[in-house]
Order: sequence, then C-alpha cells, then structure tokens
Amino acid sequence: MRALHYAAYFDVPQLIGVVLQASQPGDVDATCSDFDFGTALHIAASNLCTSAVKCLLEFGANPAFRNDKGQCPADVVPDPLDMPLEMADAAGVAKELRTQLRQALPRPSSPLPLTLQGQVVPALSDNARKQLASMGIRLGDRVVIAGQKVGTLRFCGSTEFSGGLWAGVELDKPEGKNDGSVAGVQYFTCRLKHGIFAPLSKISKPLEKHKSSSTKTPLRPPRRIDVSRVTSKINTAGSSFTARLLVLAGRLEDFCGPSIWI
Repeated sequence: MRALHYAAYFDVPQLIGVVLQASQPGDVDATCSDFDFGTALHIAASNLCTSAVKCLLEFGANPAFRNDKGQCPADVVPDPLDMPLEMADAAGVAKELRTQLRQALPRPSSPLPLTLQGQVVPALSDNARKQLASMGIRLGDRVVIAGQKVGTLRFCGSTEFSGGLWAGVELDKPEGKNDGSVAGVQYFTCRLKHGIFAPLSKISKPLEKHKSSSTKTPLRPPRRIDVSRVTSKINTAGSSFTARLLVLAGRLEDFCGPSIWI
C-alpha cells in the first residue's frame, strides 16, 4: 500500500492532498493489491470515508475505475440494508456515499450499433491504428490477454474509465467482467461475462503450434566387415603384416561400432 492508500483508509484528506500535490498525474488512480487492485477511491468508499472520497474526487479520481473484480467505487460501498439497526447512522452515510459516487460517474453515451450476430467494426483513432499495425493485429483477430485468456479483439481505443489505449476482447468462455460496456458506456457488444478490457500492451497473438516438418534420417545399418577373408589371403605375408591388419580392424571397429566382427 502507498501513502495515498493509507490516507484513504484512515480518512485523512489533508494527507491525501499533500501526497497528490507531490505526485505525478494519474497517481490518484494507483491501484492496491490488498484491495483487489482497486484505487484509493475504492478503499475510501469501502470504509465509508466520506471526507477522503470527496477529496479524491476533487483531485480527479476516476469513479468509473474497476478493480480486479469488475467493481467501481460505488459498488464496494457497504449495502445499507445489510447493516443492523444499531448502525443506522452508518447506513445513512453508506446510502449518501453510494449516491455521490454514482452521480460522479460519466454520463452514458449512445451505444455503438453492434449486434451479436454481425458486429460493426468501430472506427479506430490514428494512434490505435498505428499501435495495432505495429503488433500485427487487427480488429476481429484472435488474441490472448496476458498469455492466459483467449478471445476476439472487438475494440481498441481510449475509454472514459481510464487513460491510454485499451483493448476490448470478447472471450471464448464466460470468464470476463462485462458485456462490452463499462459504467453505462457500450464499447462493443457480447454476451454477459464474455467481455473484458485490458491495456493494449497486455494482448498478443496466440502462439501457433507448428508440426515439426523435419524428419529424422534413418540410421544406416552398420557395415559388417569380414576381415577373416582378407587375413586368410595374406597369412603368408608374415606375422607383422597380420598384426598391422588387426590394428586396422580395431580402428574400423572404433569407427563403425562393435558390429564389426573378425
């Protein structure tokens, strides 16, 4: 956890201001692994830290940012209906906080004219087109997200829930987080739980499995040399010559293997 996350957790808006004034743009939405990779706004919302929520929103925190479970800050506010009667005050705070965060969400735009049967390819920005071209990927191609989830690339471009270029992928299996929409904005259309968004840098082409074209060359059967025929013809040449011939046969055995016999 960063100092910003601790300040949000303990509802210290003064510290939040000091930290963010000394931070880089975008650090307000830095994620925390201890809270499902949510932002400081998620942390403040889940702990009913109203002062921290207000401060973070004033510094430009993204109310549409979704954590690893697909929840935006308004979704992690404790449900007032689940609170006991002795926590009536906290229930009232939770209700107001949830309303505040939902009102801070960007207004829904008109959905793209997409259908499940035939999807109309959305227009690409010049930046998105160049990035995809450098990766050798086009809309409609099969892609892999972080080397794990496989699907079809349906969207590439900027979004309202976060900066930078994002890829919208329709997954083969229902292991996604949405139907191609985030915070009321429809970027592409797919079945529920089949849509997922990821930074463009996280997608890649699936690895193609090639069958090995190389064939193993069959081993030639070892040659068998019958040296007895040779030695029988030169026995009269003397023992020294026979000895040299046996040395030669031994070398042939070393070269061709033990299948040579004498």
